[in-house]
Amino acid sequence: IQWPNERTDPFLMFFCVYLLCSAAALLSIGSEELQEALTSHCVVTRGETIIRTNTVDKATDVRDAMSKALYGRLFSASFSLRLKYTQ
Repeated sequence: IQWPNERTDPFLMFFCVYLLCSAAALLSIGSEELQEALTSHCVVTRGETIIRTNTVDKATDVRDAMSKALYGRLFSASFSLRLKYTQ
């Protein structure tokens, strides 16, 4: 998912929304929930909730970290299944 800007072609904007919806469907969550997770940061301290919008660079870092974590979990799960069924 690339983060579009105000000069982005409308087709590319549509394609980004399509990719976001596809990724959310694979994760069994809503696209709005995934978008919020990627583009904002929420901190709760002493009962007060502070929500900050991420910069494009930070959102890209969050996207990459989420991808890395999901890939790691998928690899571990597939390796565990392979061990289970080859014994």
